[in-house]
Amino acid sequence: MMKKIEREGLKYLLSREEGERNVFEASNGKQALQIIRSEDIQLVLTDIKMPHMDGLELSRRAKEENPALQIIIFSGYSDFAFAQEAIRYGVTEYILKPVNPDDFHKVIQKAEKEIERRKKKESREMKEKNFLQQYFLQNYLYSGKAETLEKAKEMIDMDKWNGWHCGILIESDVAFFDTAEETLEEEIQKELRRVCFYLNLNARQSLLLFQDVYCDYQLVANHLYNFMKRKYRDSFYLAVSRKFEGCECLPEILEQLEQQMEELQQRCRRAESEQVAAEAQLEKEQYLRKQNTERLEEAASQQAVLQQRMQETADKYTAAAEEAEEVEKAIQKGQEMLSQEADQRSALEQEQARLAEQRSQLKISMMELEKEMDTLSREIQQQSDQQDSMVEKLAQIDRDISTQEELIPQKQDEITRGNKTLEQMKTSRTDGQAEIRHWQQVHDAQDQQIREMQSGLRETNAVREKFSGEMSRLEERKIAVQSDYDGVIRQLLEQYELSLSEAQEQAQPLEDLQAAQRELQSLKSRIRGLGTVNVAAIAEYEEVSARYQFLSEQMQDAETAKRELEDLITSLTEEMQRIFSESFSIINRNFQEIFRDLFGGGEARLELTDPENVLESGIEIEVAPPGKVIKNLISLSGGEQSFVAIAIYFAILRLRPSPFCILDEIDAALDEGNVRRYAQYLQNFTDTTQFILVTHRRSAMEEASVLYGVTMQEDGISRLLRMEQEELQ
Repeated sequence: MMKKIEREGLKYLLSREEGERNVFEASNGKQALQIIRSEDIQLVLTDIKMPHMDGLELSRRAKEENPALQIIIFSGYSDFAFAQEAIRYGVTEYILKPVNPDDFHKVIQKAEKEIERRKKKESREMKEKNFLQQYFLQNYLYSGKAETLEKAKEMIDMDKWNGWHCGILIESDVAFFDTAEETLEEEIQKELRRVCFYLNLNARQSLLLFQDVYCDYQLVANHLYNFMKRKYRDSFYLAVSRKFEGCECLPEILEQLEQQMEELQQRCRRAESEQVAAEAQLEKEQYLRKQNTERLEEAASQQAVLQQRMQETADKYTAAAEEAEEVEKAIQKGQEMLSQEADQRSALEQEQARLAEQRSQLKISMMELEKEMDTLSREIQQQSDQQDSMVEKLAQIDRDISTQEELIPQKQDEITRGNKTLEQMKTSRTDGQAEIRHWQQVHDAQDQQIREMQSGLRETNAVREKFSGEMSRLEERKIAVQSDYDGVIRQLLEQYELSLSEAQEQAQPLEDLQAAQRELQSLKSRIRGLGTVNVAAIAEYEEVSARYQFLSEQMQDAETAKRELEDLITSLTEEMQRIFSESFSIINRNFQEIFRDLFGGGEARLELTDPENVLESGIEIEVAPPGKVIKNLISLSGGEQSFVAIAIYFAILRLRPSPFCILDEIDAALDEGNVRRYAQYLQNFTDTTQFILVTHRRSAMEEASVLYGVTMQEDGISRLLRMEQEELQ
């Protein structure tokens, strides 16, 4: 058994070796085996003799669980036979006691070199395997070809592919993944604390595939989004797929993720636009508030000036009133003096006239002052009203600013919710696309069923008409039989005054055969005299009645089938209207985006002439190129009309990509600049659609991957020429 002092000595010798190591210590074999199972152990140093489990048993069990484990055994000379046996168990080396430092160094170096060699080999094999996985997976995701999947099965382990159950698509606004560190995958796995398969799709997109079936991957996506946002400055968008089984549906999953990602980005852009608009509105309201505040301050200043003028005018009015009062007193005094001093009358009259003139002037001044006071009062009132209005406007602006400030966090929350609900959008988008395809198939099947049922309905109507004619004939026969029957009853009543029941009651059994025969002969004579009687009329009536009942039931069944067919047609019509409305909305949105991209701006839209009846409605095209006001498409040039048609075609193609498409000189009316723009924009669809362009335009030819030319060097003999894009450089 290795004693405590021996273990300390080995730890000291290990500390002298180059490099850093995590050292674990165990006092017995059982404890050592538990440490080997719980920790990432690459090298084991053990003695032969240990309690609970000796070194031989420890080596055997450790090698069974980890064949790559390096084991070094320490033994004395007496234990050499045990050491030889341990080597058969896969022990790397053994060291004799007492331990020589040089021997210990050599053995440790040898073991660590073997560990390093094995790690490099495993890393190389893992990289090769991972490269093959990524190569075949990327080809299969974008091509969806079964032969690619079959070829992959021959070279890689498909159990891992079939073990994936959910995918998370990460997209950046910039070419982040081309410059990302190689440790990004390890960092993501370490942060999420779960193993995933990392696939770099392109410079802006990467795909993570997970195996856990019972995990809430929306929470995982939120965790991953917060990690990427915290660690990097770039903007990221995440889309979470639905749960799936088997690798055959991986191309569909990727397509759904990309569609979900596009919708999410559109929503985020709209939210950001709304936020920018709200911030602009807030700035506008703040500017108006500032302006109104300045105007309010100016009005207050003007009001103070007017109040001062009013006070000055009031002071002048008071002084004038006092002066007028003094003049009145002087006049009264003068009048008293006139009564007392007759000799001074002329002088006083003159003084009185002067004072009267002065009084008139003072009255005129007082009237002017009163008029000025009224004017100032009105101006003050106007300023007060204007001030109140400005105060009210300022309060309204404050309320608008508060509203806009409340809207900004809402828009920010909406952006955050948009990022958090990425998975839900993807799921809805994916489910929506799947539902569209499903309902398209249902529509086709139901359309076929409708045609079959219409054919059956025509046959049923023909049978119905036939049965109606037959029923009419039977009804006529029934009427005729009933008429004959009534005639017989009437004859019994008229000739014998007997009803049918009375005749039946009066019937008697035969007693005298000869008399009966004579009576029979007499009755026959009388019958012959009566004419031919249809004795099978009752049976025929019963037959006709049963036939009539049968035909009535057939008619009822036909009417029931007709009602069911009409209900089915109504249901299908409603479903077709819904699918058409949804598809038309998507095409209209795509048309608006593509029109702006092709024309470099402007506005365009598609409108239904009869939105209430979409299946029979016409479609109006409204466009407004940048810098133009267009009231009719005829006002556009030929090239612009062609560009509008190309935009509509691209909008439809984006909704439902076609695997193969031939475009026959649709660029004939375009100028060279627009031809180049059209050909470059066509590259956006090459991932899903293969195009064959019939063109004579050089700009379109320069964007092609392969050129085919048809020449006629000899009369009646055509020759096909082929040229790769590399040959055009």
